[in-house]
Amino acid sequence: MLTSLRNEPHLGDILRRRRETLGWTIEIASKKSGIPEKQITAMETKTLFLFRSNVSLLDANLRIYGRRLGLNMQDHEELIGEMVGEIGPGNRHMTKLP
Repeated sequence: MLTSLRNEPHLGDILRRRRETLGWTIEIASKKSGIPEKQITAMETKTLFLFRSNVSLLDANLRIYGRRLGLNMQDHEELIGEMVGEIGPGNRHMTKLP
């Protein structure tokens, strides 16, 4: 498993670990959060291409999912910004790529 050069977990790691601590599968997390399983997997693994056409959805889903897991997402604002910035720096409404 590759780790961040900063030796800090990314937000996806934090979300996955919390989900696992709760004993939830991706399927259970999806049902409890209303977020599709593919999107949860993408957020946890930082494979964010699913959100490239809608950066606002990524931002909202990170916050919703974190809250459903019982996390205070205000504590993770910087990490949310980093993940959102990876697919749309400064652009909350990207146009769909061909």
